[in-house]
Amino acid sequence: MSINTALSIAINALQVNQLSISVVENNIANMNTEGYCKQRVDLGTRHIDGAKATDPHSLVAQNAGVQVKAITRYSDEFLTEYYRKETSELSFLSTESEIANHVVTLLDEMSSGGQSSLSTALDEFYSAAANLQQSPADITARTDYIEKANKFTIILNSKYKDLTSYRTNLVGDGTESSMEASKIADNVNKANSLLEDIADLNKRIISSGTVGSAANNLYDQRDAMLTELSTYLDIKTSISENGVASVELNGLDLVKHTTVTGKLTMKANYQTADDVRVTIGLVNENGEVVNSNINDRIKGGNIGAILQMGGPSSPQLTVQNAIDMLDNLAIGIAEVMNEIQTRGWIEQADGTYAPDPNATSFAMSLGKDENGNVILASPTEKIFVSRDGATFINAGNISVNNNLRNNLYGISAAMVSADESDFTNTVIIDGEVGKRYTFVDEASRTLVGNGKAMGEVLNTRIATTNQHLNGLSPENYLMSGISKIGVQAESILNQQSSQEAKCEAIKSQLLNETGVDLNEELMDLVRYQQAYQASARVFNTCTDLLNIILNLGA
Repeated sequence: MSINTALSIAINALQVNQLSISVVENNIANMNTEGYCKQRVDLGTRHIDGAKATDPHSLVAQNAGVQVKAITRYSDEFLTEYYRKETSELSFLSTESEIANHVVTLLDEMSSGGQSSLSTALDEFYSAAANLQQSPADITARTDYIEKANKFTIILNSKYKDLTSYRTNLVGDGTESSMEASKIADNVNKANSLLEDIADLNKRIISSGTVGSAANNLYDQRDAMLTELSTYLDIKTSISENGVASVELNGLDLVKHTTVTGKLTMKANYQTADDVRVTIGLVNENGEVVNSNINDRIKGGNIGAILQMGGPSSPQLTVQNAIDMLDNLAIGIAEVMNEIQTRGWIEQADGTYAPDPNATSFAMSLGKDENGNVILASPTEKIFVSRDGATFINAGNISVNNNLRNNLYGISAAMVSADESDFTNTVIIDGEVGKRYTFVDEASRTLVGNGKAMGEVLNTRIATTNQHLNGLSPENYLMSGISKIGVQAESILNQQSSQEAKCEAIKSQLLNETGVDLNEELMDLVRYQQAYQASARVFNTCTDLLNIILNLGA
């Protein structure tokens, strides 16, 4: 081997070890970088072909030093794909838990000292009914009763508004404008942006080749994007030999090679009977519809959780479930209390009430006879009506009848049996012709002071036969509904905690295989440094020899 050959080998060794030190330096610099996979320099002997095997000098001349065969990126595609799958589930549960906790907060039965809670409002309503039962002709007791009923409806209206607004914030209200401003739209847009970025990155990977640090860095970016995409959708990925990633969603292609083959689209959908609010579909790179509705294909990620929690009523917890619970409470209370308020009477086409010939008891309000005496009279109004005049009452429109607030004598606090009453006469009450209760005898005038109707109201605190309240009292129905929502929210939180632990375990295993170990890097750094120093000494020795030869020639 000539001195020049030895010098060339030394120079090459210096370059190779310098490159190796750079790779170690890059590893150390990125030891805390999320998603970075450590790299290793694979070294091999460099040979020069053509030398004869029988010639010792030629055999030595074959050796041309060291070369970099590859820069290997430590990765585990199976474990990485598994981590993405579990990350998608964690994102689903985290978003679901966040929404569930917000629903519980909006129901707000424990905060503000109970002042904004429905249970407190119901308790005050029943307390007012008990006071009215004791003093049914007292105007103060009647005022308190109607105002407590009004307070309950106001709180119910407020909670209904909060929950419906929150659902609109999640998936819109069925209009295009609200959908575009919703949380589902924000997540869909982010997912589409990632799909475009992955397709573009595939192009860069192809153009960069499949070896070297540049390609490895692109692979890190690719894996980071795929993991981020898995937080939005429950995707499945596959990596080809040239490093290009393909993405699919439960059998539907989203990215194939360098093309986004399935871009997410949204359509407002309020008119449909199932009240889904928003439908997600897929279009290809030419804007052609691939699938008009993939809602049932999205089972994980943030988007899946928002579709679930912002969707229609379900055995699982949704925002609409809480709204339905409030609606049933409103409808149930209105039906129960209105029935007691007008018991024994049939509403006529003109709004007046005529006695039901089959009734055994009659709810009675107060009026005055021609002499100005307070008497029992037929009811003239229901207690609960819809605020907006709609036919059906719900939690959003239930209100106390303003006519009763303006005429407190119209509250039916008394109840008489059929054998105590005679409704054949009429009396003018506040300018209106109404049915008058006539007493069987003068001693029965004390019936003005009976609070039997309020006794019926208080009986509903124990149980009802109302189907909207499931046969429970309003208070028990409310507590049962809130308790169910709370249990479901807690169950989701427990699942989230369990899933977090699972993902942390997988991530830890992945880091053990692909993450940077500082001790390993320092050991490699020492090895490459020593090799570099040794090669430098060879280089210096060869330089000295060349100088000697040059001096001899001089």
